[in-house]
Amino acid sequence: MSSMPTGACMDNLLLGKVILVVEDDFFLDAELCAEFIAHGSTIVGPVSNVKLTLELIATECMDAALLDIRLGAENAYLIADALSARETPFVFASTGDRMRVPGRFNGYRLLNKPVEFDDIVDALFGPI
Repeated sequence: MSSMPTGACMDNLLLGKVILVVEDDFFLDAELCAEFIAHGSTIVGPVSNVKLTLELIATECMDAALLDIRLGAENAYLIADALSARETPFVFASTGDRMRVPGRFNGYRLLNKPVEFDDIVDALFGPI
């Protein structure tokens, strides 16, 4: 039996949550944002650059975040540092050529792209 939240349980888990999506793949971020919205969440973003994301973190309240590690020529580690400082849970997403994640992020999950929505929810909020 799966421990992934499904149906009404997932709706209850995500209802009212504010989720930051940091992703530079338009199709992936559109799909993920639609899933979160369908389960009652509000999306901050999607954002695809470090500077704008840091500005949003400084001004917006959020419950969790999904971070693409590679954002063009940038990486998301400064974003992860800012979220850590605010004690906001996040999960990293990466393509098959995975960059090395600095040791300071050992406690955070790293999901391989393409990521499954249920895996993101489980990594951010745990199984029901």
